[in-house]
Amino acid sequence: MSRIILPRNPDDVLALMDSIIKKEESLAPNGNLSATELKDLKTYYATALAARKQQILLYNQAEEQTKAYENALGTDAKIDQPGNAKYIYTGLRDILAGKNKSNLKMLADWGFDVVDEAAPKKPKNA
Repeated sequence: MSRIILPRNPDDVLALMDSIIKKEESLAPNGNLSATELKDLKTYYATALAARKQQILLYNQAEEQTKAYENALGTDAKIDQPGNAKYIYTGLRDILAGKNKSNLKMLADWGFDVVDEAAPKKPKNA
């Protein structure tokens, strides 16, 4: 027995709507939808399609802005090197740590998070 499966993915729903509109228009005036239903379907389709295009544009812009944000901060940098904020603030950390060896808590005045515990030991390679 055959089943009719309605799409759940919004892009697949758009494709289905496009196909329905084209088929109904090719059958006009003998289509299965009333003129009002076809007009409404076209309006919903146009609204959804415009929103989808805007969504794609904004998503791409958000990705670009995220890359610019992370590059400026240096949060994605594997090593500290000139060209981002991480290079500057890790250099400052090193200078301040050198000047305040006996009291690293002073670095908290600059906003650094200072923890009073030994660094975790690295596991030995087996």
